[in-house]
Amino acid sequence: MSNKITLKGNKMIVEPSSLDKIFSLTNKLTIPFEHINGATIDKDIVHTYKGLKRPGLSVSGQKWCGVFQLDGEKSFWNVSKSETPLVITLNHEKYDLLVLGIENANEIEKLINNLY
Repeated sequence: MSNKITLKGNKMIVEPSSLDKIFSLTNKLTIPFEHINGATIDKDIVHTYKGLKRPGLSVSGQKWCGVFQLDGEKSFWNVSKSETPLVITLNHEKYDLLVLGIENANEIEKLINNLY
């Protein structure tokens, strides 16, 4: 599991696991619910071109941690190829997209999409 997601109050808190905090240079992300457009499970996203790393880590097509930029959009990745990728689209935030590996991706996807 690369991340822990908590929905608390009116915010979503994303906390990368131990070493992923170092690799992604991110301790945690706090996103207000009103800045979340939605979430989807996208198992194919790990096979797409991610863009330029700014800063981040990519390990032999198996693990991605950190910030990637493609076509003017910034995305935060913390997922390995063996995990179910949860893709969260954002507005008015530092990142346009979060691509996260989490244990209970289907459950979190439903919770996020039912916020409103």
